[in-house]
Order: sequence, then structure tokens, then C-alpha cells
Amino acid sequence: MNQNRSIDLYGLHLSPSIINAFEHVNGAQFLFHQDGSRVIQSTNPRFMAEMLECLQVQKGMRVLEIGTGSGFNAALISNLIGPEGTLHTVEVDPSVAKRAKKKLDSSEIRNVKVICGDGFYGFHQSIPYDRIIAAAKPPFLPQPWIDQLGIGGILVAPLDLEELGDAYVVAFNKVSEHSLVSLSLMKGNFMRMAPSVEQLVLKSGKPNVVLTDFDIDRLQIRARRNSNRKNTWMDQASFDAWDFEYIGL
Repeated sequence: MNQNRSIDLYGLHLSPSIINAFEHVNGAQFLFHQDGSRVIQSTNPRFMAEMLECLQVQKGMRVLEIGTGSGFNAALISNLIGPEGTLHTVEVDPSVAKRAKKKLDSSEIRNVKVICGDGFYGFHQSIPYDRIIAAAKPPFLPQPWIDQLGIGGILVAPLDLEELGDAYVVAFNKVSEHSLVSLSLMKGNFMRMAPSVEQLVLKSGKPNVVLTDFDIDRLQIRARRNSNRKNTWMDQASFDAWDFEYIGL
């Protein structure tokens, strides 16, 4: 029986495997507290489905998730990768991580490991990953994620793209250690990342001017590592910057 009748996926172009995952994972168990209130640390399920479609997950893959939240997305990925796959999911809030782990354990999900920590640094103990997905917005492309992603792997992450004047979720293919090419692009904003709960900002800022005169389906972003320019994370660690080239803008 479909336990997720309240999750409306109508009109979305989704792979059968993703539809099957939504049908077999009890979303209500993750998305709602016992008193019926909604868990606030969760992405809209429709948008979650679209991001998973961009991720192109297959059976047996090694996946890294940044931002565990309710644990629902982790449960969906668990279904997609099957028992032969592995998912590591990183959550900065200890109480949120504890709840998600409890829900995953009670659902007898064995191929997911919940890690409490700073998601900016990913999780290096199971590299390289075939896929990385983020449900929290970094201020710039985190070099640790790219380092932990295998060549040919896909990264799906929200970014503030100032050139486009808005926040977007970009699916990048890792072509080499120094270059990425976008596979898809869609509007979507998320809470900003932080290395600790105390530094989380609930209001998620984005650029002021919105650029609308371009075809999002024809736009491609090419990213190249620039070792001559640095970005600094909130703990003051420094990383190579990534330069974006917009093709079709």
C-alpha cells in the first residue's frame, strides 16, 4: 500500500525508481512529529524528488548527503541504492541527527550511516563517492566535496549564482579534478550552511537582482578550479576558488 498519498508528485517527470522509492518509504514517519506537527528540517518532497532525479542514483552506489534533516531523503536514497549501496549523511545539529538516526533504525534501514558534524568537510572515510547531494547552501563550492567525488560522479547542490541573480540547485558532473560541467539547473533556495548549530542563520539570503532573460534549460555552467584565488570557510580554513563560465547566457 502507498503510505505517501499526501505527497503529490503529479506533473513531475520522474524515473520509475524514484516513484517506487516514494511509494515504499513511509514519508509521514520522517516528516511529522508524534503530535502531528511538521518537522521543519526537511525539504519540500516534490523538490526533493526533482533533486533526486538530477542525482541519477543507481543500485550499489556510494552516496554522500549533506544535511540529514528529517532523514526522509536518506531513506529514499537508501531505497534507490539498495542493500549493496552505502549512504553517509552529515548533519550539523546533534538533536536532528539523533532523531533521523532513530527513525532510520526503526525503519530497519541498514545501509545508511548518520554523522554529526560540519558538512562542509563532507566525510572522507568512504571516498570516492559516486554521488553527492546537499540540502544546505554553502557560500561557495566546497573543495572537500569535489575532492571526495569520483571522476564522472555527480554533485547536486544549491548555490547563490550572482551572475544569474538568484539561488539555484545545480547538478554538476565532475569531468576532472579541476573541472565541472553542469547537467541541469533549477531555481531553489536552502538554509545557509554553518560549522555549528550556534552559527546557523534561519533566514537564507540571496542576491538582490533577479536575471530572467535567459533559457534555463539551455544554460550550461562550466566550473574550473582556480588555485590563484582563495575562498575562506567560517572556521577560517582556506580553499581554492572555482571560476564559473556561463554558456548560453
